[in-house]
Amino acid sequence: MHSDNVISNLHVNRMIEFGLNVYQATWNEHTTLLIYIQKYAIQIFRIFGFENDLLIYFIVFSLFTSLSSLLILKLSYFFTDYKAIGFAVGTLYFIDSVGAGNRTLRFDTRSFGSFLMLLFMYFLYEYTKNKNINNLYMTVVVGTFAMFNLESYSLTILTLFLTFIYVEKPSLRIIGKLFITFFSTVSSIFLFHFLTDQLNDLINLNILFHLQSSRVESVNLLYAISGVEFFPGLNLYLFIFLLWPIFLLRYKNYLKNKNIIYLNSYILGELLHLILTGPRWIAYGQIMRIPLMIILCIYLDRFAVKIGLNKSFDNFKYKISTSLLIPVVLTAFIGGPSIFNFKTERQKEILIGESSRIEIIKLIEENTENNAYFLWTENKNWSWMFLDSNYLPATRMWLWVQAYEENKSYFSWSDRWGLEQIQKYWLEDIETENVDVFVIDKNFINLPNFINQYITENSVLVRCISDFCLYKK
Repeated sequence: MHSDNVISNLHVNRMIEFGLNVYQATWNEHTTLLIYIQKYAIQIFRIFGFENDLLIYFIVFSLFTSLSSLLILKLSYFFTDYKAIGFAVGTLYFIDSVGAGNRTLRFDTRSFGSFLMLLFMYFLYEYTKNKNINNLYMTVVVGTFAMFNLESYSLTILTLFLTFIYVEKPSLRIIGKLFITFFSTVSSIFLFHFLTDQLNDLINLNILFHLQSSRVESVNLLYAISGVEFFPGLNLYLFIFLLWPIFLLRYKNYLKNKNIIYLNSYILGELLHLILTGPRWIAYGQIMRIPLMIILCIYLDRFAVKIGLNKSFDNFKYKISTSLLIPVVLTAFIGGPSIFNFKTERQKEILIGESSRIEIIKLIEENTENNAYFLWTENKNWSWMFLDSNYLPATRMWLWVQAYEENKSYFSWSDRWGLEQIQKYWLEDIETENVDVFVIDKNFINLPNFINQYITENSVLVRCISDFCLYKK
């Protein structure tokens, strides 16, 4: 499980355990949409007796991936008459996403944003087909939530909106209604955050994430599109992407098709989106998955016609075999399993021994009855020290204080959002949450001075196991 998803799981459980809003629980997410969805999902599943949060996480992830696959199937009907192709590509997307631990995909604002963009494109194409204005309103509402979920999607949405103006030439009356819908949705979002006392933190975190981000390094654009870390070579996604301009030059009649015009606008918007954001990490490239899946539908449709395979689709038996065979074959060309195996073995090697891990958790259990304690260690230890042992990190600043002290220059910290703010919230939460145990990894970076002083003045050393020392209030 990627550390980002470990963080979100702990984040949600802090919200549930302590009755907190998103920003009172953990300063990490710069928007609240996905976190609230995960929170309500966990609470609903717990009503039905599910207690394993990792299982719930996988179910929710699989559910949204299934819905995305279904939407890909629906979208495929705008590009091919053969349902077998839509089923095959939708299945490929599901297989690849669920098995994506071997690369860099994860259930985060970008993968959830891809789901929202699928909805956006579906309603847009439905409008172009039947001119039902309600589909256009839904496009605006979904697009607004996509931008709220991840602000950089604004560039993609804007590109598609300008294309819509150019292609459809809507009246000023329709444009006015769309803007009213947009501002109504935005107002609802801001009102919710104001009423739940989250608006100030929402603004603060977005300033920190976007205006003060100092990470200038970026990965190669093609690396991100391939989705494969360490770039082992040409894979399916790069092949689909690089072939597209050649395909359009070969079959120029596609360029006049309205559906293709919107698709190209979507691709251009996502490319600009990627470039705008660096891409800072390989995983940013997952926003290209949906347009590439649609392109694959077009390739397969053309290929089926070219070799006469489409004639076989009238036979039910061939429809089923094609739908099942294509995704299995194509998955083999995505790449990355050996990298995943290497990472898994490496993670096993860098953790301390299992007996020491069990002993440390037992020591924590003996010294606190609380569900949360303060932990100072590398993120590789979060799973076994929190998730596996049913504990939570103490204070909303459990991530930020480490990010600040590690000084990795991901953010250009200012006095307004820097140490003074972190210290204020940390000290408040330590008292409010009645934190009485502090576990410090002596092999990790030094504690911030204010935390070291607090532990020295308010606790005593109980015992050290391996490099982990437990202090009790």
